[in-house]
Amino acid sequence: CPPLIEGKKASPAKPIEEWTTWSYAEYYQECRAVARAFIGMGLGAYDSVAIYGFNAPEWHMAEMAAILAGGIAAGIYPTDTPAQVEYKALHSGAVIACVESLAKAKSFDADALPKLRAIVVWDPDLKADDAASTISTADGRSIQVVHWRKLKHTSQAEAVSEADEAELDAR
Repeated sequence: CPPLIEGKKASPAKPIEEWTTWSYAEYYQECRAVARAFIGMGLGAYDSVAIYGFNAPEWHMAEMAAILAGGIAAGIYPTDTPAQVEYKALHSGAVIACVESLAKAKSFDADALPKLRAIVVWDPDLKADDAASTISTADGRSIQVVHWRKLKHTSQAEAVSEADEAELDAR
């Protein structure tokens, strides 16, 4: 990590005893579960998932899930201003935004992003229910805000039909 980012210290690494490990099979299955959830949230083929935050496993899993679901991953620099975030999300046609924190989620003005349907927050220090909310837009849309853990567990807990798997495989 760079030593200084906008005058603040970079996030410290977690102590090794707090690390999470995945086998390649576990990583792949988590990416598929998130891809199914993205599809359930309305991500269509060639739609965009904006990913905004520092390097984290969820950043990479969101990218792979977008690709598995037939979408496009649109990375946003963690140092971008809210105006840059809005510009990139609008011009990439973001349907879903995956963000590091609730503070970063606030950079997405739902009224200015006509395709946005959901915001997924991966903050490991946030309780899953603390991220759950709905944003109402001026044009009557409801933008779902959900924590990564809840998203992936909901996708895994629901009965995954052969049709869901076939659709994901087709994409």
